[in-house]
Amino acid sequence: MSDLRIWLPIALFSLYLAGRWLYERRRPGARVTLPAGQVITLGLIFAGLIGLVAGGSLIGAALRTDEGGVLAILVGVTVAGFSLLRPSWLWEFARVPLFRFDSDSVSLRYFLSDTVAFFLYLVLGLALVSVGGIRIRLRANDIARCSALYSAAADSHGRARVIQLVPRPKMPSILQVLDDYRPVTCGRLHEQRAF
Repeated sequence: MSDLRIWLPIALFSLYLAGRWLYERRRPGARVTLPAGQVITLGLIFAGLIGLVAGGSLIGAALRTDEGGVLAILVGVTVAGFSLLRPSWLWEFARVPLFRFDSDSVSLRYFLSDTVAFFLYLVLGLALVSVGGIRIRLRANDIARCSALYSAAADSHGRARVIQLVPRPKMPSILQVLDDYRPVTCGRLHEQRAF
């Protein structure tokens, strides 16, 4: 499911490009080409998403914390930052036609003003940062619990039981916005030298 969440923005932008290409193609005498700026923008989006996913994984592994939480924070900071800076490609998503009314296309941009779109992107970014922070805090609680149980184990049999323990078998689905939760045993956390 997480692959779908990552590639959904790319698919939406690709649909936007395809819609513009088909619209331009219907005009008589129009050349069927994509502007170089849109191709460059699409390439930058691909590179940015790959960089965010790789960065989240590397930072999460280096800090020995939840990679999904780090990814949510990185994406949230990126969306909030871009909503503050207002780059042109972020606002282009709102111009994808929802339906056609007579000869005009009605898009989400028709219903939303720049101010409302700005606040929607800003709230989305801050919500993702909050989700990432909560996931990292939950992982820190799991590490603390495993560490306390491991230290309190009297013998090797007690430590073996702690190593097989899964401190958090499930996570609420609202916290799995960008990345699915994969339960981790105390033994895996110990191998990662989290405690």
